[in-house]
Amino acid sequence: MIPRPGDPLVGDVLGVEHRFVRLRIDAVRDVRVPLDAIATLEVSGGRRSKLRAILAGIGVGLGTTLGVAAITFKACGLNCGGGGWIVAAGIGAGAVTTAALARERWVRMPISWLETR
Repeated sequence: MIPRPGDPLVGDVLGVEHRFVRLRIDAVRDVRVPLDAIATLEVSGGRRSKLRAILAGIGVGLGTTLGVAAITFKACGLNCGGGGWIVAAGIGAGAVTTAALARERWVRMPISWLETR
């Protein structure tokens, strides 16, 4: 597939030669992109710690479960029912938090950063 103008390219910078950036986009393909055609540049900052994301997700999940339970039981006492929904809310909040924190970080860099490669 040939990259179209305006589509983001993801790959490893191999170098800059004669105002062209050489980029490895997969195991077999390298592309040359004119330096002037690059509007924005983001560099991978790596992935965050999975353990930290999991621990944060557990904390958010427990907090959500306890918070929803407290609000529910304050409103109608122990006869409310809905315990399954309370636990589901906690699990959902924890899972979303874990997924959001475990993603790869991207750092916006000036285009001049490429010229140091």
